[in-house]
Amino acid sequence: MTFDSRMHPAHRIFVHRATGPVTESDIFGAVGRWFSNPAFSPDTPTLWDFRDVVVKLSLEDIRNLSPEFLAGVRSRKPFGKTAFLTSNSVAHSMAEEAVKLPLGATRRAFLNDYDAAIAWLLEG
Repeated sequence: MTFDSRMHPAHRIFVHRATGPVTESDIFGAVGRWFSNPAFSPDTPTLWDFRDVVVKLSLEDIRNLSPEFLAGVRSRKPFGKTAFLTSNSVAHSMAEEAVKLPLGATRRAFLNDYDAAIAWLLEG
């Protein structure tokens, strides 16, 4: 699986676009690279685009993410808005489960339209 992570060219939104199969280690790696990116700021709105993935995780995998990983994510506060973009019911269910995780983000949503996700992230 590949994560392409970059700042949106027209807005101050960090976009992570995933393609191919997604595993737990892929997500850990993408989050680690995001945190070490010079453009990283915890309050930057973030879009996780999972429209082009093949999910290789179960709902149980999502529910049982490493406590150390979750603690590391929670330590980067204050969090900006986070949107999960999905295109199929499996990825949507995974994103819905991820929204329930105690990650520290104050506002999280899952959507299936790119423009709607960007608009939601830009709302005050």
